Amino acid sequence: MIRKILFALFIIAAVFYGTGYFFLRSDLPHYDGQLLLNGLKGEVRVVFDDHAIPHIYAENEEDAYRALGYVHASERLFQMEMARRVASGMLAELLGEKLVKTDVFFRTIGIRRMAERSAARLQEMKGSQILKSALAYLDGVNQFVDNGKMSVEFKILGIPKRHFDLVDVYAIIGYTTFGFSNAIHQEPVVSRLMAKYGEPYMKDWNIDPKNVPSDTLTLTQRKAIFDLFAEMQQRSPYPVRFGSNSWVVAPKRSKYGKVILANDTHIFFAQPSTWYEAHIEYPGLSFYGNHLAGVPFAFIGHNQAVAWGLTIFPTDNMDMYYEKVNPEDPAEVWVDDHWEKTLEIHETVRVKDTADTTFTIRITRHGPLISSLLPEPYGEKAVSLRWVNNEMPTTTLEAAYSLDHATNIDDARNAAKLIDVLGLNVMYGDTEGNIAWWASGKISKRPPHVNSKVILDGASGKDELLGYFDFEENPHSENPESGVLYSANERPAPVNGYHIPGYYTPNTRAKRIRRFLMGKERFDMEDFKRMHRDVLSESDRDIAHFFAAQLGPLVSDEERTGLELMAAWDGDYQKGDNTPLLYTKMQYYMLEYGIRDELGEEDFDAIANSYLIKRTIIDLFVNMNSLWWDDVTTDEKETYHDILLKSYRRSMADLKEQFGDEPSKWKWEKVHTLTHVHPIGRQAPFDKLFNVGPFPMPGTNAVLNKQGFRLTAGGHYDIFIGPALRIIHDFSQPENSVSINPTGQSGHVMSKYYDDQAELYNAGLYRKQMTDKEEIQQKSIGTLTLIPAQ
Repeated sequence: MIRKILFALFIIAAVFYGTGYFFLRSDLPHYDGQLLLNGLKGEVRVVFDDHAIPHIYAENEEDAYRALGYVHASERLFQMEMARRVASGMLAELLGEKLVKTDVFFRTIGIRRMAERSAARLQEMKGSQILKSALAYLDGVNQFVDNGKMSVEFKILGIPKRHFDLVDVYAIIGYTTFGFSNAIHQEPVVSRLMAKYGEPYMKDWNIDPKNVPSDTLTLTQRKAIFDLFAEMQQRSPYPVRFGSNSWVVAPKRSKYGKVILANDTHIFFAQPSTWYEAHIEYPGLSFYGNHLAGVPFAFIGHNQAVAWGLTIFPTDNMDMYYEKVNPEDPAEVWVDDHWEKTLEIHETVRVKDTADTTFTIRITRHGPLISSLLPEPYGEKAVSLRWVNNEMPTTTLEAAYSLDHATNIDDARNAAKLIDVLGLNVMYGDTEGNIAWWASGKISKRPPHVNSKVILDGASGKDELLGYFDFEENPHSENPESGVLYSANERPAPVNGYHIPGYYTPNTRAKRIRRFLMGKERFDMEDFKRMHRDVLSESDRDIAHFFAAQLGPLVSDEERTGLELMAAWDGDYQKGDNTPLLYTKMQYYMLEYGIRDELGEEDFDAIANSYLIKRTIIDLFVNMNSLWWDDVTTDEKETYHDILLKSYRRSMADLKEQFGDEPSKWKWEKVHTLTHVHPIGRQAPFDKLFNVGPFPMPGTNAVLNKQGFRLTAGGHYDIFIGPALRIIHDFSQPENSVSINPTGQSGHVMSKYYDDQAELYNAGLYRKQMTDKEEIQQKSIGTLTLIPAQ
């Protein structure tokens, strides 16, 4: 009897498993066969290579983009859907009441309003090829929405079918620019710190104390602004943040006499991965590019004449302003010498399974009031957000189209000039041997007295924006004598004596790139691959050696094990290394014991992993005279050496408790791991199905192969940011250019191509960006022939 019951249970489980398996596989895209597509003028062949990358062969441009839209949607429609929903403030309609605050936030800051203005501007360009191609792409997407099989996420969340339009395209671009704008995360922090601690403390963090406006906002209100932005970043299903490396060498620095260009974009890891690759061919163009979800034109790529990569140029294109609100009429703010009405916009957020939420957005001359999103009343003071995104319809989509179709350096320069609402370093090379770097985007002109890193005076008119610099005034270089150019989000040299305000990363990666490029006369692709894989931090090595030297006279013979590890460390973060564990622990405890007492627990948790601290550590950790080392909660005056010794002993104790006394058992790979998290995989048990990983990884926060994490006391460092692609293009052998995606091309969880590139990526390996027709056909998994339906 028991045997029969067990057999019956086995049959039931098998049926359920089989049903679920076929349910999950039922939405997989077709890579072979024939399909009718409306709007085509001729037949289009889409050959999928052995990584499911589409190679589109069309007879004309519009057919090519219509086909691209269809196959892009077939793989990444859920990613497109979530991207436009978060940008437009429409998540609560799917996910319920807990996302109302997120929707209200994104509607308030105005991404959708910018998108509407930009789409209207493009629609006015009737007859232009960019408009025709963009609409063809959207038509392809929408034909898949109408006729294709929705992925399992649509079924789980009950997402209704809805067409995409130009406003959605621009909203996705706008959301991307928001994610790459660091001012919104930093200015509330800096203003709060300046108000709480003043110049003596802040000078050790390289914060300019000049001209900080006086105001009546409480420290709690300032913290609430910071917390708001941090919460929105965390809640977003597709968070983005900046980073990236790119470098290019001229023919005289190349082994085979042609330009070589490399790029790796540092973005928050997600699943599916950020970029979708496609190769397009039609008369007049052969192009291989990397696309954002729902955007028709690639932002990174190469054609037969030119190639380019991107890094973020983190110029400060946002400002926050204190606004003086009329106590007798909250719809008015003080403007120079009089009260002025704000523009009111009434919005309604649809909410799943409950009543809709209505709210009012008030817009000042600087932009929307964001303090209305905070829980604490702000009385006669409010905070508004000025963002270049809200001041003009963007031409960034035209920039991408123009770069994709550029044939020479003049075309590319003119395309880079069109980049406006987002600061981007465009790294360029071409078949003629030219190399170039253009820092693109609108750079704000402010009065000389203005400190752009704090919240400004919005009432008096003294801190108003003066305009923007012309593109020709932006930092740039073309064909330098050195034959090399590079970018790693570092601060550029002054232009005509003017230091451009921004949120630049420490120059550790830039220095490392320069050391490589100046350490050898000629390079090939293998050299660039080694650079991509590099995980050595010279600055961490130097600080560790400084720690060891300072600790020498302080520790007993029995305590010297860790000291000797640091003294001998070369700064490498390989998976099997042990010193990275000790040094990373030391970093955290030096901050905890050094600054937590002044900041308090909540502020410390917010600031310990901010870019502000990452830029500060290099100087702070070797500054023995900083005020921060004294513990203000005690009667004694602690010194740098007191904090250093305490941090060392605590770090060693933690590691021995976690791994045992023997340092040979301490391995970086045991604590430093990467998981690519799907929006649905944020909750169990879906994480087991949708997420990819965990994988043990080399690397750390400030190395070329960045595998970034948050410093914690917990002893495990979950990677959340790193290269979202790696590309190397050698004009001496363009058909052998290489790339890698962190997981895979497909967004379908049961697809073979959902994570087929993960092992290659983790090992620092590559695959070809194939453009040779014969090779593509030999390695194809199928050919989808699209036939005109009429």
